Amino acid sequence: MNKFDKVCQEALIEMFHRVGLEMTWDEILEYAEADEDWYQSKEWTKAEDSAFSKYLRKKIKKSMPGILKKNIDSEVAMFMLMWGWKTVK
Repeated sequence: MNKFDKVCQEALIEMFHRVGLEMTWDEILEYAEADEDWYQSKEWTKAEDSAFSKYLRKKIKKSMPGILKKNIDSEVAMFMLMWGWKTVK
């Protein structure tokens, strides 16, 4: 597993944790297999979304110190687009 895959795995575990789903990586994979729209099953507020994005930026920067800020922002945006929970007001 490369560094970025590891960051994504840890970030998904944290993302599930933040909405009250205490799951291991294997449990998350089972959850996702059972429902292809799993990322629509939970919601969080805009503030929670923003806090998680900030957490993810720091995690990427720490795990991959040579990556440029604009690339970190792009990776966070793509992660949130593909896997982020539904954001409500």
